[in-house]
Amino acid sequence: MRYPTQEEMELWLKVATGKHVPVILPNPITAPAVAQIDLHHLTVHSAYMAVTSFIEKSKNYDLKRVVVITGRSGQIKKEFPHWVSSYRFNELPNGGSFEIYIG
Repeated sequence: MRYPTQEEMELWLKVATGKHVPVILPNPITAPAVAQIDLHHLTVHSAYMAVTSFIEKSKNYDLKRVVVITGRSGQIKKEFPHWVSSYRFNELPNGGSFEIYIG
């Protein structure tokens, strides 16, 4: 078992306290600007917490779509569809990202 890095602990603390705010970034695959979060280097639990918080905050911004970068392989990508099963989503062509329709 490995200990979380300082970066992981800081992100988890932000997510747990509700201080994690999605950043609006341009994404040429889907739309000129959508909210996007990258789950690389997170534990499965931290990634789950980040995704649920990210979706709720994105709804507060009245966004219709968000992009979640899971990576092309690994446990996060395998579990991700279960986390967002109540939303319509699809995997993007690069194989390591998902687009979720939340609006």
